[in-house]
Amino acid sequence: TVFEDTVPSSTLVTEFLPTLLMWSLTAIMPIIVAYSESWLNHFTRSSENYAIMTKTFGYLLFMILILPSLGLATASAFLEWNIKLTNKNETYRFECVFLPDRGAFFVNYVITMCFIGTSLELTRLPDLILYIYKILTARSEAETPYIRKTIISEFPFGIHYTWQLLVFTMGVFYSLACPLITPFALLYLMMKNFNDKHNLYFAYG
Repeated sequence: TVFEDTVPSSTLVTEFLPTLLMWSLTAIMPIIVAYSESWLNHFTRSSENYAIMTKTFGYLLFMILILPSLGLATASAFLEWNIKLTNKNETYRFECVFLPDRGAFFVNYVITMCFIGTSLELTRLPDLILYIYKILTARSEAETPYIRKTIISEFPFGIHYTWQLLVFTMGVFYSLACPLITPFALLYLMMKNFNDKHNLYFAYG
C-alpha cells in the first residue's frame, strides 16, 4: 500500500514489539485466571492449580498459537475473515502456517520467553514492588517482621506449568516448519528448570 511505502518500517517495531506485547499478555493472563480461581471453592490446592493450568493453557494456546498461525493476529484480519465468509462470492484462504514470517514470530517469542521471562521470574520484581509498598505503608516498626512473613508466598505451580506447556507445544508444533525454534525451546526448558528449582528452594515458602 501507499502507507507502507511512505512510512519506513523498523525491525524493532515490526518484529520485537509485537513479540514483547504478546509475551506481556502471556504473563498477565495466568495471573488474572489465578486471581479469579481464588474466589472459587476448591477442595485441595492441587485441584486449584490444575484448574488454573487447564484454563490458562486453553486461552494461551488459542491466542498465541492458533490465531497467529491462521493470520488472525489482528482485529482487522479477523473482521475481514468474517466479511468474506458472509459473502458467498468471495473465498478466503487461510495464510499457511509454514510461512517464514510466522516462524520468525514464534522464534522471537520463544527467545523472549527464554531470556527476558526467566530473568524476570528470577528477580521477582512484582514481589519486590509489593514488599517495598508494604514496608513504606507500615504504621510502625513492629509490623515489619509480620510483613516479612506474609510476603513469602507459595510456588504457583499452575502458572508455571502453563508457561512450560505453551513453549513445549510451540516448539513441537513448529519444529518441522521452522527448525530454529527447537534449540531455543530446549534452552528455555533448561533455564526454566534451573529457575524453578532456585525459586522452590530459596524464594517461595
